[in-house]
Amino acid sequence: MGPGEAVPRVLLLRAWLDTSSLPGGQGYYSPLEGGCATLIPIPEEHINRGDYPREALDPRHYRSPCSGRSLDNYMPVGRVWLLHNDPRLDLEPGFYTDYYAPQGRLPRSPERSLRPGDLLLFAAGLAQYPQGFWERRRRLAEILRAFREARERGRLGVYLIGGLRVKKTIDVSRTGWERALELAPVLRYSPHLYRDRDRPVAVVGEPVAIGGPVPLARPSGGRLCGEPSPWLMELLGQQAAAAFLRQNCRRARVVTLGREKLAELGLG
Repeated sequence: MGPGEAVPRVLLLRAWLDTSSLPGGQGYYSPLEGGCATLIPIPEEHINRGDYPREALDPRHYRSPCSGRSLDNYMPVGRVWLLHNDPRLDLEPGFYTDYYAPQGRLPRSPERSLRPGDLLLFAAGLAQYPQGFWERRRRLAEILRAFREARERGRLGVYLIGGLRVKKTIDVSRTGWERALELAPVLRYSPHLYRDRDRPVAVVGEPVAIGGPVPLARPSGGRLCGEPSPWLMELLGQQAAAAFLRQNCRRARVVTLGREKLAELGLG
């Protein structure tokens, strides 16, 4: 690291389908099959423009990298939803759109706000369902029962999926969407673009691959996020890891890590 170069900071956020993502406070984890994760985005409920990119937000046009099946095959019978497909770690550059706290989960203060070179990491709840379970469409009751069984057998947890090495942060409330799209054309795939009067903050960056999901936390003491993995402790430290668990693995504190530590964790 050269003189005057900022030490990288790390922000860890939870994304994708969770136990409370569906109407009525229901939901389940994305499938983990043979070490491969089929990430299911949460429902997008606020789009009110018809010109959204269907190949990005329609589950019939988005396929699992594990099975090749379209994502509607991983949704309950009669409950197919439009995808809030955000973050996008499969694009170059990738992006994540959210809001500054307290409305959203992005830090605003100069001490914690993301700057170029920082890492924005994403975690997801993943479960191992019975072999062949997703070869046909299932009712929600069947999926929830299989999810409970996976929990009882210790076959689920929260995993690190990947992240973004920040290149720029764009506050759409300041720039407007037209300028934001000039600065980062990839934002045409953000579901927030297709909501009326929505002005989020976009984090644009280089996707960071980790070579497969890394365990962060597993159930313990009646909590889905009850016990941290050694990797999470190395990443966040004891206090920040404990705080991450208390927040049900939704958001971690911003931590500062040297480049040697990031390289040791496979994030350099």
